Amino acid sequence: MTLRLSEVLQHGISKRVLVLLESFPFFFTGVLEDVDHDFVTIGIQEGVPIQLVGKDLRVAVRSIAAFFVEDHCNRIPVLENLAPIRVRRDARQLSEECSMSRSDECATGDLAALEGYDVLFVLRPVQLSILGQVFRPILVGEVHKVGRDLVSLKTVNIRFSSAPDFVFPLPLYVPLRQIASFTPFDRAIQFPLV
Repeated sequence: MTLRLSEVLQHGISKRVLVLLESFPFFFTGVLEDVDHDFVTIGIQEGVPIQLVGKDLRVAVRSIAAFFVEDHCNRIPVLENLAPIRVRRDARQLSEECSMSRSDECATGDLAALEGYDVLFVLRPVQLSILGQVFRPILVGEVHKVGRDLVSLKTVNIRFSSAPDFVFPLPLYVPLRQIASFTPFDRAIQFPLV
């Protein structure tokens, strides 16, 4: 099955979604109410100023930096119960394995060749925000599936400067047009974000 942005969004209608945007309100959860070609309508539940809770927000699909649609295996938690998950220091050395066993595929930059491996992504937005915590759009995640216009990531390490080991508790979908650059990467490697 080919993963497509429009299909993932269509299948998400009436389900809870978590959204990271390039601009205000930056991060929120809600119910995906409608999808057309250029916009989605989401009934906002959490993650925004109280004045926006309960409002329907029409969001340009092109402004979505990353998102997740709730499924039976992965429920979006109530944000007040959301606790960070620490990355294990003995994590697999997937990028090293990739460079040794699949170097030709890795060198092509083809995301499909990197399924199952940890990859460093730099997204196009200048910055993103989750509940007031602003961060550079730098993620390290395991590539789960690659579709025509989006990539599905598991165990996504968001590189907060104050918490570089934070792993987002849900998978994320990233539209391919939001990716500025990517490379196989060992998630245990620390580097400055300035």
